[in-house]
Amino acid sequence: EDNIDIQFGIPPETIKDSMSLGYNVPQYFVIGVEMFDRVKARSLAEFEFPAYFNFFCLKRPVTIICRKHMKEAIVKIFTETLLGPSKARGHVLLQSDYPVATDPSCFPNFEGEGNYLDPARKTLTIDHLINIIVFDGHGLASIPDSTVSVKIDTHTNSYLVRKLGPDGKQVL
Repeated sequence: EDNIDIQFGIPPETIKDSMSLGYNVPQYFVIGVEMFDRVKARSLAEFEFPAYFNFFCLKRPVTIICRKHMKEAIVKIFTETLLGPSKARGHVLLQSDYPVATDPSCFPNFEGEGNYLDPARKTLTIDHLINIIVFDGHGLASIPDSTVSVKIDTHTNSYLVRKLGPDGKQVL
């Protein structure tokens, strides 16, 4: 049977709120129209902690359901939060934090420090922690190995969760 917990939006404190309210911690998260609310200056896609909690505590990956244009940003953000900045990019970012004449050997070695503190980083990839499902051209995202799907209406920015019964008819 498909007992799937889906949360729409991922505001800060998602895990704490779920637990304090007695809800199951979701494994599936749908990101809405925007990933960041510029008026309230708040993330609407705070997926890092839910991914870590699901992976390290519940021993499962999370699945993020999003629009096509969001996938690249999600992968980029999560790769950096999990593994740190890439060598080339990290060097460029650090350079801007130090006086121009600073010898690069004085820069912190985030990769080396991270690998020393957490040897799993050497083999861990974001694919271990998150799956990403992108809404297709018809606004449909089907959850693998289940009869559940999420459909987005791009005109109203509303969602419909569908579940099919054994006879193939919609039951939810």
